[in-house]
Amino acid sequence: MTRIFIIGFISFLVVLVTPPGALANVPDLYGFGPRAPAMGNAYSALAEGFNAVYYNPAGLSRISTVDAGVGLLFTTHSFDPLDDVALGLQPGDSDELLFGDIRFDKGDSFGLWGGFGLSISRRVSAGFGLFLPSNRYLAVLKSQSQREPHYLRFEDRPNRISIFTAFSLELPWNISIGAGANVLFGPEGDIRLYVNPLAESQADLTLIFRPRVAPIVGIQYTPVPLLRIGATYHGELSHGDLDINLDGQMDLGFLSLPIIGQVSSMIFFAPQQVCVGIAYDPLAPLTLALEVSWKDWSRFSDASLEITALEEGGTLGSIELPAVAMQLEKVFPPDFHDTFVFKFGCEYRSGPFCPVSSLGELDLAYRCGYAFEPTPVPGQTGVTNFLDQDRHVISLGLGLRARDPFRLGKAIRLDLSLQLHLLEEEKVEKERPFCDLDGDGFEETPVMGYPGYEVSGEVIGLGINAGIDF
Repeated sequence: MTRIFIIGFISFLVVLVTPPGALANVPDLYGFGPRAPAMGNAYSALAEGFNAVYYNPAGLSRISTVDAGVGLLFTTHSFDPLDDVALGLQPGDSDELLFGDIRFDKGDSFGLWGGFGLSISRRVSAGFGLFLPSNRYLAVLKSQSQREPHYLRFEDRPNRISIFTAFSLELPWNISIGAGANVLFGPEGDIRLYVNPLAESQADLTLIFRPRVAPIVGIQYTPVPLLRIGATYHGELSHGDLDINLDGQMDLGFLSLPIIGQVSSMIFFAPQQVCVGIAYDPLAPLTLALEVSWKDWSRFSDASLEITALEEGGTLGSIELPAVAMQLEKVFPPDFHDTFVFKFGCEYRSGPFCPVSSLGELDLAYRCGYAFEPTPVPGQTGVTNFLDQDRHVISLGLGLRARDPFRLGKAIRLDLSLQLHLLEEEKVEKERPFCDLDGDGFEETPVMGYPGYEVSGEVIGLGINAGIDF
């Protein structure tokens, strides 16, 4: 009976501190700024302007005075449903599986990004970048059981505030170096509870949001004017951790039992990665870019909620009650593996031309790109259901630059980008219908998704950006 009250009360607290909707880092998935998303994000060697704070801080040195811009990102998702799979047990029957369909209705989302970069001196530049999600919250947390089928890298991903800041230093020998930070916020705290099923219960919750910082460092080298080489390191960002200590007691009137425990969950994980790229201009108006990235997914810690509690026991008359350990949700190692991502980008520039005299001279840039990102997720034949497949990203874009439309010596930019993320079809087959989660030697817990399913889908991202060169 005491265990039931403890589990129920802790679960209620978890609901209080874990509202729906997750936060995540948009640039890792869709890119950042006006030009790179349309070029397959192959941008370590080409990084320049304010968006260099993310792609390669060394590129800030290419800013002559001030570069600023704002933009909107729209995303829409379409994932095929899982048909006729095990959802749990039939009501009132502990042995019969309940089958049904699982649908993924994530809807559309949008966010605002922007930033600026400026030249501080002849060799030193600095920049700032920001992405704001469309929701009205500063922070929203979400934890999902790894047993439930879900798209780990896409669900609610445009809903995290991202902050970037960086500076660069131009060295001799056509070399620039830069360093910056990716800043996000996550909660830590304590729960102190007093559970009395016979009277009033009390709970005190304290949450503190602390910044989580991951370094971004980069280098660019231009051996000849038509050739650029760049490399960037992004540090691992494990943030949004829900790490709460439980400290309280269960009072049954005739017996008081201490309770200690832990609520822990990794709400977000961005792997450390190394990007190496090269850009070459075979013709004056044509730029080709190629990049390879290594992502350290093997250090991934699953975003499922893990709750453990210990009922320390006590004395009931002459009877000694033993301590009882409880685990509400068992978390299995995800066993992700490292990946190599290949990116290609192309830009062709035309101009100047003057279709409207009042606008002055215009330049056009036609862009396209492709990226292939293999999934880090192993075969989901067991209990877990991480839905993630190899992904092909096809991108297109158009850039319009008015050299001096207002006769103020300032250029105005308008950029459009379109991304299509195609997830390869994959067939998942489960090994067995039931599993042993509590370690008692009996397989009584149904495996969601049994006997198997096919997964596929696509994601579309549209970016609209406006900027100005001072």
